[in-house]
Amino acid sequence: MAPEAVTGFSGMPNREDKPDIEKCAAPSTTATDLWALGAMVYILHTGSTPYWSPRPYLTFLRIQRGLLPKNTWGIPDEDAWDLTTKLMQLKQEDRLGADCFKVKLGKVVAKEGGYDVL
Repeated sequence: MAPEAVTGFSGMPNREDKPDIEKCAAPSTTATDLWALGAMVYILHTGSTPYWSPRPYLTFLRIQRGLLPKNTWGIPDEDAWDLTTKLMQLKQEDRLGADCFKVKLGKVVAKEGGYDVL
């Protein structure tokens, strides 16, 4: 789960008494899929999930901290590690390729170049 999905809100207000849009959790966007892509790259290289823990609550805490473990048996290729870490950033706008699409009037519009950055 991406960090924005761990909150359980994904764009809904965090508190019922303050339903302002400023009080909302980060919504799920195409950047959420980029985080999932980074997680899949990690899993394919290491054979384990990036933030595994015996309890889901501990896993969620690890995701929210965003400290991606590079195990000794982990990703040997530095280019793959670089791709993984750039995709699995905590902030959506910091993820590699996150600025390739914008939503205008309810439609997703691709910017020039698209996902070529990947």
